[in-house]
Amino acid sequence: MSETPSRLQRYSIPLLVALWPFAYFSDFVFPKNGAIRAVGNDFEYLYFRYKYYLLDELSRLHLPLWSPSEAAGFPFLVNPFAQALYPLNVPFAAFYRLAGGIHFADYQAYAVLGISIYALGTYHWLRALGLPLAGTVVSSLVVPVSFRLAELLRFPNAIHAASWMPWILWAITRLVKTKRTIRYGAAVSGFVILLVTAGYPYFAFYSIFLFVPYGLLFWLPGFVDSGKARTLRALAFGVLGCIFTSPYLIKMRQMLAATTDRQGKSYAYSTGYPFFGQDTLGSLVYPPAASPEGWYYFGIAGLLLILYFLVWPRRVRALPPFFSTWTFKLVMLGWFALISEITHGDRSRLFRFLWTRMPGFASLRAWGRMNIILLPLIAWLLAAAYEAFAERLTEPPKSRTRTGVEILAIVVPYLGILMLQSALGDGNHFHPYWNVYVQIAHPVAGAFLINGLYAFAALLLVWLSSRFQPWQSPWAHAGLAALVVVLSIRDIKPVGNFAWCGGTARYPSSRKELDVAKKNRESFSVPRTEVHDSLPLTASFNVGVVPNWDFERYVTFLRRAEREPEAKQRLLGIADGRKIFFSRSIDRPSIRSYLETELEGTYRVVQYDGDRLVVDVESPESGFVSFIDNWDANWRASVDGQPTRIELLFGTFKSVPIDAGRHRVVFAYRFW
Repeated sequence: MSETPSRLQRYSIPLLVALWPFAYFSDFVFPKNGAIRAVGNDFEYLYFRYKYYLLDELSRLHLPLWSPSEAAGFPFLVNPFAQALYPLNVPFAAFYRLAGGIHFADYQAYAVLGISIYALGTYHWLRALGLPLAGTVVSSLVVPVSFRLAELLRFPNAIHAASWMPWILWAITRLVKTKRTIRYGAAVSGFVILLVTAGYPYFAFYSIFLFVPYGLLFWLPGFVDSGKARTLRALAFGVLGCIFTSPYLIKMRQMLAATTDRQGKSYAYSTGYPFFGQDTLGSLVYPPAASPEGWYYFGIAGLLLILYFLVWPRRVRALPPFFSTWTFKLVMLGWFALISEITHGDRSRLFRFLWTRMPGFASLRAWGRMNIILLPLIAWLLAAAYEAFAERLTEPPKSRTRTGVEILAIVVPYLGILMLQSALGDGNHFHPYWNVYVQIAHPVAGAFLINGLYAFAALLLVWLSSRFQPWQSPWAHAGLAALVVVLSIRDIKPVGNFAWCGGTARYPSSRKELDVAKKNRESFSVPRTEVHDSLPLTASFNVGVVPNWDFERYVTFLRRAEREPEAKQRLLGIADGRKIFFSRSIDRPSIRSYLETELEGTYRVVQYDGDRLVVDVESPESGFVSFIDNWDANWRASVDGQPTRIELLFGTFKSVPIDAGRHRVVFAYRFW
């Protein structure tokens, strides 16, 4: 691969990188014999339902703000599961309209698209850093399909949030290295907006630990001769993107503060799903011993190349000079160690310090997922390491002493890896998730040792061959790149292409539109359900909860209501779907006593789209009209066109006072 590629190569190589994830995850995208591999875990339960619901609404030019069908009403626009403001929803909604709906296989392709965006961004970013083409291509093909992103197929919003990280790095690099401040500054802001609106606040928060240190790297002498001013501009444009999305983030924060466990007060919640030192070692050399919540295994071949690069002291001429210095290597190792230390949660003093001092830190959990920050570092090191190894093949050492040193630089790291693999290979060290979720994909965990041996033997033989005939042919180097990719894929694909797999499913024969608007209208006469579930896709709205997610005040109400089950079922419409009640009073100690004050009023629903209820009511005497749908601060109400204060029934449902007679009552949800 020439460093001055032809026009065909300039387009074909990025196209190869972009299409590669669809080939790697083809079983999730393309049916075989009428069946397709299905993503498991939360994919259908949470994410597909929200996307289906959203696309149906967007295809009818309605952006839903409130979700009336889950947990007796919950915010939709700022719910990260919904990904409601993500710009890529627009072309997806157009597809929904033209295709007459979607099915789960379309959404799996959408998830893989996120990995494709990540791979292409990695390619352009590494090239912008000045890394050679061959190493860039190897890294762009291996790292994006490593365990960290493959494990996230169950969280499409997380994949799409991560997918813009390398693009932000690319835009920062281009802004610092060129004079086109406005163009690349706008790119930084735009990609930050895409990352935030992708709907996974964890990754938006983690990115602080990626972009700020990356910006500071440009201040190191010899890294890029562009001065500090351009770096500050790049970070300023990133802050501008955050400011643009701040209303969304603030509203999301307010929503999270009203839910259970996510107010930032529970240390036990924040340290759930632990990821410790064994998990870090397992992520590097032996995945069965690591928690999938944070593993990032990318194969022994790539790890051996990186270790070879880190210990080799000579300058690599194909790389920018700074990338061969000990300063660069120590900075990268320190950065890697910093992120790993934070992920160790309760066993890390740094974690405990940040939990008490850093705003927002205490609201998150499953800190192993922060290892998403390590992928750009691994990609950077792997691209540089490949070039260092390739250069050694072109110019092998001329003395026996140096030959022996280089052999040791390959053999000793592998022996260390083998010892760790053997120690972790004891079944007692396997992570519980391995036996529950992953073993069906890779029943012989010892295959990691075998594939590691293959990688070591192949790289050692390649290096030894250069002692007899230095590698000068471009085709030989292309073969080396292919070898590294093949060794890596052989190592990672058996698990990486199956993690959290939900088995196989029949490929849907047709697509179907959901028609949310119709279900909203029907919901007033269809009995509600009370199940541990997320957003239902039927007219039978759910009043059950996910206890550590939904409104804490509503969860508290349900716990108290368990003492009077019959009255609770009547109030929540589980019997008949009823949502509108008339009463003399709302300040009652129990549901039963509240229902005893019920008035014989009548009502007619004039309009209802989930965000706005217009209802004509007639009450025989003064009292309250209650809408058994949760309240939050964005709800507004009016009676006969006059704004009125919303009062709370049982601390969670919406009520307004009315006089006797006929009235038009409006409940409307407003984001602003």
